[in-house]
Amino acid sequence: MEFQSEEKTYDFYNLYARLIGFSMRRGSSSVRTNKVVRMRVLCCSKQGQYQKHSRGTPEKKRLDTRTNCEAKVVIKLFGNIYRLVEFKEDHNHELAPPSKVHRLRSQRKVDNKQKILMKNIYDS
Repeated sequence: MEFQSEEKTYDFYNLYARLIGFSMRRGSSSVRTNKVVRMRVLCCSKQGQYQKHSRGTPEKKRLDTRTNCEAKVVIKLFGNIYRLVEFKEDHNHELAPPSKVHRLRSQRKVDNKQKILMKNIYDS
C-alpha cells in the first residue's frame, strides 16, 4: 500500500486498530536533517516492556500494560510517497470488544463533525 503522508498512514492504521479492537501508538522513526520522516513504525500500544526504574522501586508501582505484542506496521519514504514495507497482525493479548473500543487511548479523538455538533448543542 502507498500513502501520501505519514499522518494519512497513522489515520489508516488507527482506523484498522479501531475495527480490530486495539490501541496503537507511534514507535521508532528515522528522520532526515530537514525533519522529514524517512521511516516510521506504528505499533500496538502493548508492544515492548517497561524499563526498570533508575532509582530503585518506586512508591507508586505502575500498572504493567506492556505484553511484548508484535503487531506493527513499518512505512518507508520512497520519493515523496510512503510505502508499507512490513505488516504484522498477531497480538498476544485480548482485544477490546466493539462496545469498549472508544475508551482506548488512540481512539479518543474528536473529529470536526463531532466538534461542530457539540458546539451547536452547547450554543442552543
